[in-house]
Amino acid sequence: MIRHVWSVLCARSIIDNESNNISLLEVLEQLAVTAPPGQAALSQTDKISVPLNSELVTLWTRSGDVPEQSRARIRIVNAGGDELHVSEIAVDLTKHARLRSRARLNGLAIRGPGVHEFRVSLEEQGRWEEVARIPLQIIFGPPPTSP
Repeated sequence: MIRHVWSVLCARSIIDNESNNISLLEVLEQLAVTAPPGQAALSQTDKISVPLNSELVTLWTRSGDVPEQSRARIRIVNAGGDELHVSEIAVDLTKHARLRSRARLNGLAIRGPGVHEFRVSLEEQGRWEEVARIPLQIIFGPPPTSP
């Protein structure tokens, strides 16, 4: 059986060539979104594209010594429960006992503030089992004022 160890949303990650260890930089917990120029504020129903360059890094391991493979699904769900994005990745532990996956995001389409979740699931015997929920608090604010 494949085991989910952890998932973290961060701005970027770096893998050290010598040790093969990973550094997660700027772990994301909250994001403040300001109104576009010429707009006084953002409303609860505004749909905007946020230029969020980030990575969802996930570590998978074998639960024993048996080589295995499966699929993982990443879903982004907004505060209202609407699914904003879905992607799938292969989790192949046939050659190595662990796998780090790095799903890169170049932007995020959101509608309204609140807690958005990155939900990670693993396919087990034809069923999807949710293994993690990573929250990202989105805050709407007015545009910055000029001094």
